[in-house]
Amino acid sequence: MPDKPTIAAVVFDLDDTLYPERAYAFSGFDAVAATFEDLLGDPEQTAADMRRIFEHGDRRRVFNTLLAERGVRDDGPLDRSRESRGGATRSSPIANDDGPSDRSRGSCGGATRSSPLAKGGKRGVVGSPGTEEALVRRMIETYRSHRPNISLAPDADAALTRLREKGHPLGLITDGPAVMQAAKIQALALAGRVDEIILTAELGPGFGKPHPRAFELMAERLKAAPSQCVYVADNAVKDFVAPNALGWLTVQITRPDGVYRDIDPPDGGQPAHVIETLDSLDDLFA
Repeated sequence: MPDKPTIAAVVFDLDDTLYPERAYAFSGFDAVAATFEDLLGDPEQTAADMRRIFEHGDRRRVFNTLLAERGVRDDGPLDRSRESRGGATRSSPIANDDGPSDRSRGSCGGATRSSPLAKGGKRGVVGSPGTEEALVRRMIETYRSHRPNISLAPDADAALTRLREKGHPLGLITDGPAVMQAAKIQALALAGRVDEIILTAELGPGFGKPHPRAFELMAERLKAAPSQCVYVADNAVKDFVAPNALGWLTVQITRPDGVYRDIDPPDGGQPAHVIETLDSLDDLFA
């Protein structure tokens, strides 16, 4: 059996790697339900409906589907919703106007003019041009900018502590809107657990995974040769192409509820190892 590779730096993805992403989605649904209570009704029932759509419907169009089910009427600006009394608005500094990230498409989705709901009807009825889009956009802004109620997965918490005790420099590379990812990192108290954090959105358009720039920067910042770096992530579609090409060790974690656990990787994107828990991570390298 070949010797284990000697690894200096251990770098993690965030969503569905260090915490269950569905927990963020459900936290966001709670925030949206509370913010738009005056428009959507009982927050507990609204959040439950969104969770049901997430679990059994089109995860890319949770908000659109909810509005269609409710036949919600918005008689004008959202002055009647709590959103106008402190939530995110398009002029708010916490609003994120980027298009949905790959992650947010999997949880709340955006309205488009090609939507079956975005056709005809009088002003003020969900389904009229612009009305649904504006409402869904504000729901997405609330979702992205809320303070999430999430926790590290127990094996992730233990792995971070264990690797730190062994002296490994630790890093985090994550895609997604910067405001949303930063809120997750703050909620998980990760700034004090890892040495370097790279939000690919802050590198500029086009530098999200699988672009190699974040990995090159991370190796430089952690002062580790590529052959001494490992990247642990969940999404074989995009997470491993760049680190594989750069000579990193790559490890996919397939959590039971992971969005990408059963998706085949592209050419060059096959991880070197696949594990089901971070408790097994230390067995892969010295």
